[in-house]
Amino acid sequence: MMLKLIQKMFFAVVLFFAAGILISVLLALVPDVYLDQTFTERFVSNVTVFVNFDYSHSEFGEYTLMDVILNRGVNSFSLIIMSLGCILLIGIPLGYFASMRKHVFFTSYWEKAIHVISSCPILIWALFFNFIFINNHILPTYDSMLEAHGVLKVVFFMLPALTVAIGDGILSDVIRMMKEATDKASTEEYLRVLRSRNVPVAKHLIRSLLPAVGSIISNKITYLIGGIVVVEYVFNWKGLGYQILSSISTTGAKNYNFVLGASVLLVGVVVFVHLLSDLATILSDPRIRTSQKI
Repeated sequence: MMLKLIQKMFFAVVLFFAAGILISVLLALVPDVYLDQTFTERFVSNVTVFVNFDYSHSEFGEYTLMDVILNRGVNSFSLIIMSLGCILLIGIPLGYFASMRKHVFFTSYWEKAIHVISSCPILIWALFFNFIFINNHILPTYDSMLEAHGVLKVVFFMLPALTVAIGDGILSDVIRMMKEATDKASTEEYLRVLRSRNVPVAKHLIRSLLPAVGSIISNKITYLIGGIVVVEYVFNWKGLGYQILSSISTTGAKNYNFVLGASVLLVGVVVFVHLLSDLATILSDPRIRTSQKI
């Protein structure tokens, strides 16, 4: 088991550095008309910043790159956590219910309804909610949020998170994955034995579903980050995604160092979540631990 853990961590480190180099290459392919540099010079400069993690210089007035990345990162990660919370709080109970009540006639109907709603792209939901609630001044904007009433402030915080949760089929996939995991876990031999002895199986079933929940989170974190970039820009939410798009689309010199640092941070989060999911699966499933010993 220890060898398996080491292999997973080594692979995560290699993947992180490979992603950083790939991002450096992609940014080097886009020349800055205000800087007379070749592709090789731009690539070496990007890799040097990435490897040395050199984000201490100031490119935003009195703020350093690291200050801005961390400040925007807090906004983005709070949105990611809220979106993930919405997905899990809605998707896991519904997936479990769909498995336990699959023979109830209305179960298939609400599953299809959620699938149709969730199939709509995040961009469409974001534009729709922004038009209904923000353009009509029902909810405050990001800039006027601090002056808004407490209830409106909470709703404004939750609206972008809900937009990410219900779009691009994420919620529908989570319900389906949870339903399949529950179906599989319910057929385990030891659960059948416990049922035959009239022993409550809820606790054991929940424990057997933990690896599936971790897998759901790791599988959807990449989609969440991609969706959050879109939602931040539509809702004017001042996070990493908003700042990345602003840095790229602004007329004039491009702030590639910020794009590199923010992109590497988001990739690091994805790699770290996948690593935690793999480690949690290994440590929580006794069958995997046993197979590793053998």
